[in-house]
Amino acid sequence: MSATAPQSHAGPTEAPPLFYEVQHPPTWARWLFAIATMPAVVVILVVLVLSPRTGGSTWPQTIALGVFASFILSLTLLISRLSLTIAVNPRHIRASLTPIWRTTIPFARIDRCEVIDSWAGMSSVGLHWVPRTGWVYSMGARRALRISLRSGRRVLLCTPRADDLLAAIYLAAGGDSHPAPSPPAQ
Repeated sequence: MSATAPQSHAGPTEAPPLFYEVQHPPTWARWLFAIATMPAVVVILVVLVLSPRTGGSTWPQTIALGVFASFILSLTLLISRLSLTIAVNPRHIRASLTPIWRTTIPFARIDRCEVIDSWAGMSSVGLHWVPRTGWVYSMGARRALRISLRSGRRVLLCTPRADDLLAAIYLAAGGDSHPAPSPPAQ
């Protein structure tokens, strides 16, 4: 994780972020995905190597296996490049699950924010929709910031620095940098 923003994020008209964090998937998640793809790779190799010897290989079968192998390889590369970036600028919060998804939340749309210390789904990796919780951006952190919007929608940003994120949001919105804790969710 990096605590400071690279210079490329602050252009001549844009102030540097008050909070900037980049998270990558934990090593166990990368190994789990690599191990889970091994049976598919073995099946593809066995079919491609043994089929011509038995005379059962056809071009459509080879093309289909090639497409499947490309899909598995693309998923593996996607998981290896996955990162969660959270930035608080003077006007908005930006959460980006690179290279898949990015969302921007203007401060005018935020109803309330609260830090959550533990939640069963936080150990997951990626972007998930959870009923009664909303969108969850996570790389396995055990703490999170729950953002409730005026529209009723909720976003959960999992970060080990949830208190710093909350303080940066209050500071950017014009409030105290060390707000009182939010009341517990009901």
